[in-house]
Amino acid sequence: MNKELRILVVEDTPQDMALINHELRKTGLRFRSRRVESREAFLHELEHHSPDIILSDHGVPGFDGFAALAEARNRCPAAPFIFVTGAPRDEAARQTLHTGADDYVLKSHLNLLGPAVERALREASTRANRSQLEVALQNAEEQLHLLTEELKEHATFMLDNEGRIASWNPGAEEMLGYEPNEILDRPLGDIFVPEADGGPQQLLDLAAREGRAGSAISLARKSGEPKRVNATIIALRGQSRNQRGFFCVLHDSARCRNAPSQIKEHVARLVADRGEMEKFTHAIALDLQLPLRDIETCSELMMKSAGGQLDQKNHNFLVTIQKSAHRMSRLIDDLFTFSRIGQVQMYHLTLSLKDIAKEVIHDLRNETEGRNIEWVLGNLPEVVGDSVMLWQAMTNLISNALKFTRTKEHARIEVGAKDTNREHVVFVRDNGVGFDQQCAERLFGVFQRLHTQEFEGTGVGLANVRRIIERHGGKVWAEGTPGEGATFYFSLPKPASNAA
Repeated sequence: MNKELRILVVEDTPQDMALINHELRKTGLRFRSRRVESREAFLHELEHHSPDIILSDHGVPGFDGFAALAEARNRCPAAPFIFVTGAPRDEAARQTLHTGADDYVLKSHLNLLGPAVERALREASTRANRSQLEVALQNAEEQLHLLTEELKEHATFMLDNEGRIASWNPGAEEMLGYEPNEILDRPLGDIFVPEADGGPQQLLDLAAREGRAGSAISLARKSGEPKRVNATIIALRGQSRNQRGFFCVLHDSARCRNAPSQIKEHVARLVADRGEMEKFTHAIALDLQLPLRDIETCSELMMKSAGGQLDQKNHNFLVTIQKSAHRMSRLIDDLFTFSRIGQVQMYHLTLSLKDIAKEVIHDLRNETEGRNIEWVLGNLPEVVGDSVMLWQAMTNLISNALKFTRTKEHARIEVGAKDTNREHVVFVRDNGVGFDQQCAERLFGVFQRLHTQEFEGTGVGLANVRRIIERHGGKVWAEGTPGEGATFYFSLPKPASNAA
């Protein structure tokens, strides 16, 4: 693990504490441990130094492990709790099962403590990811339902909490004439026509209080012509009821009567989006985390305890199991990222793509050790976008280039850009294995992989790139030749003040 763990230990014997620390260090964990032996000290640590994991003896005088578990579940429910006990094995197992602790380790077998801690932390991370995933899917369902309900008047866009425009669909572009790069991150009030009956802030305040607000308003088209529409503004809230922004629908019944083909196209896009979400929901419904946890845990314990006694054939079997389990873990992580990209709030900042590219190359330095790689970093532009999302997109593209040049004695990876009047076009070019250009459209779909045998991967990374760039109002495409390399492109619209 990369982060330094905070480990809270309920233990009244300093010698046992020293043994616990010794065994944990042997496993390579980075941690800081704090020993307590009273309820007051334990509660103080929970309140002021929230632990990542709690280890507790069963029988500390005046404050036993069961009382500690009850307090921990009440005050710090996400932290795994492991009993480290000198009780007989059967009694320890019974008490652990009865009280709901995550695991137990006998003091006579402290060599099992490190794997138990790693396993408990993985399970806690899985639970946290699953909870976040459920919220993300719930939010996606909510937004899709709202969009479907208002489909007849299908000019829609999102606002952040401050009332700035965070997304802009084709219907809104057609209705009001603004392209995404001209309108994103501008306050809603910029396109309001002043009226006596109030402005946008009144509508936003009402939606924040009541959950929904609607009114007939006049908006200014890009041409300056006023456009009378019925506006519906809906406050978006997460599971904790914290407001995440607003969803706006502009109703124009005349346009809808005259544009049935556009409505059909919009329905098709919604159906496609829903299909992607349903695929992902189905994958999660299979509940991969539980069998994955068992496979990883058992294979790791078997390798540590009996790896040296296995013949080469059985050792290879066990290695295959471990590799497959790790690949499944990566797949679940990638799917979780895919589900979140379309739901999280974007922050529009001025960013240096060159700085982001340098940071990504630095982060991937472990993958370049021992390789002959020529890096070519061109003049990359400053852009307006979300720093985390664009870092993720650049990471996926550059790590792909690293992966698919692995078979080359001399790899060449170029990150560059070219400008048009309206947008920046960024590319990542390599001299790797390439691909058949006829398959280019498949590359950015979920689970689509062209090199399934030679190179590892989950088939989700490029789909993440596509979703990120589309949320920024851009597009993605790729060019390749088998055996000669590939170039992946994405475009980002220039801010309105910079566009020629």
